[in-house]
Amino acid sequence: TYQNNHLVVSRYEYQSENVKCRIVQLSDIHNTYLWFDDDYIVKDHMPDVMKIICASGKAELEEKRVVSEAVWLTGNIRFEVMYRSDGGGQLPEVIQGTIPFQEKVSVENVKEMDQLQVFFQVEDLSASIINSRKLAIRGLMNVELLVEEVAQAQIAYGFLDGEDCQVRMEEEELLNLVAMQHDILRIHNELNLPKTKPNIGKIICYYVDIRNKECEIQNHQLEMHGDAHICILYMSEEQQPEWFDETIHFSGKVNCPMDEEPQLYWVRSQLLQQKIEAELDYDKEMRQFSVELAFDLNVKVWAEDTISVMKDAYSLEKELKPSYQMVAIWNYLVKNEAKYRVAEQMKMENGQEKILQICGYKSAVAIEHTKVLDQGIRVEGILSVDMLYITMDDGFPISHQLEQLPFEEILDVPDLKGDINYELECGVDQLQVNLLDNSEYEIKATVSIGVLVLQKREISVMESCEEEAFSEKEGEQAGIVGYIVQQDETLWDIAKKYHTTMDDIIETNGMSVPKVKAGDRIIIVLHSK
Repeated sequence: TYQNNHLVVSRYEYQSENVKCRIVQLSDIHNTYLWFDDDYIVKDHMPDVMKIICASGKAELEEKRVVSEAVWLTGNIRFEVMYRSDGGGQLPEVIQGTIPFQEKVSVENVKEMDQLQVFFQVEDLSASIINSRKLAIRGLMNVELLVEEVAQAQIAYGFLDGEDCQVRMEEEELLNLVAMQHDILRIHNELNLPKTKPNIGKIICYYVDIRNKECEIQNHQLEMHGDAHICILYMSEEQQPEWFDETIHFSGKVNCPMDEEPQLYWVRSQLLQQKIEAELDYDKEMRQFSVELAFDLNVKVWAEDTISVMKDAYSLEKELKPSYQMVAIWNYLVKNEAKYRVAEQMKMENGQEKILQICGYKSAVAIEHTKVLDQGIRVEGILSVDMLYITMDDGFPISHQLEQLPFEEILDVPDLKGDINYELECGVDQLQVNLLDNSEYEIKATVSIGVLVLQKREISVMESCEEEAFSEKEGEQAGIVGYIVQQDETLWDIAKKYHTTMDDIIETNGMSVPKVKAGDRIIIVLHSK
């Protein structure tokens, strides 16, 4: 039984402490794909659709609900479709809409009280024309579910009332979970048009590409900083398509309260929302953009602790029979980051509009498969690059190109063996698209892949202890015994066997060090019972 944070067994009451062990995954990271398919009716005020230029989407999760053996996800797919209209000059138009979803995902062993992290990414969203007033929106969303629970292990480290007891202690190193936090970081910035650009009439679309993202915890605060490459395609007041791109450095902080500075932490983030609006500048002209970004942050912080664990015990007055249980603890193995560099020359397919000038581009990284090898962890994924460009066709100057580049990288993990748990965080540090001629271009990128690897160990801890009186045979033992040390015996084993103390054996035999070896002859003075 447990009373006041102590383990009570008979009259022997163990002093103990709760140790928050490493987050225990109830199941492997669960990856699944959710398909969506819906028809969209073009609003009356929008012109007819002649040709689809590009389509993109983003998932917004409104509710996650855990039930027995399953997780319900509720939210919306927000999509944008840029198309050529039948208006004068075939000017670009953009349709914005939402597709609600409510999906049940089966997850083995999940329970209602478990903590759940959800990471999602819309992939392969496409729009096709049914007729000039109706579109078919299809695609899939990659969903990663991570179900976790905090395992608290009660570790006995002594007796409350044990003056007659001898206790053997061992030190164990482990990771103790000290903080687990979910938060939203919001970033606000403003961009002004250069003097060479005309005033803003209407925003058509925009790209936000996050690069060089880094997180660190100092002074009880989590700071995230990085670069946001922003490309905005807009119509001028004269109804001419214009574009504007700029890279801004952002930085933001959220509170991360804890008793001491962290020794090890892991932050996983994703861009949750992005919003860019045109607004008046100080001169009351429409020449300014308001940029709002929101990042979803999941933070875990550990401290490397050394604890004393009671491994064995015996009494000089009673016969003790301890029982044990195995407790899983985690140790830090490695926190590493690899850089994968991409340099590929691409060529436009026949029939596509030729490139006059590149407007802007954005990237996305998706992990397709991972595998643990002897030398590390192999990661396979896809780098997607979306590109908007000005065409050589004066009839309609805007077009789009999507490239998907597979990559494979092995993350070096030394001493990789046994039961491990690892988490990955991917991003893009650098991205550049260089135009070679009107049908060829080169993509240069650096993909960063971070990994945190923890290793699981099981240790034996005392769970309970029964007591009984010494047998008559033990009570009749002689007061002094001559003993020859056996193979692999320790001083503790001998003292326990004869219900004496290690200190008494050391003093009786005048030992300079508390060690014995096989074949040593010692004298043991028994305690009276």
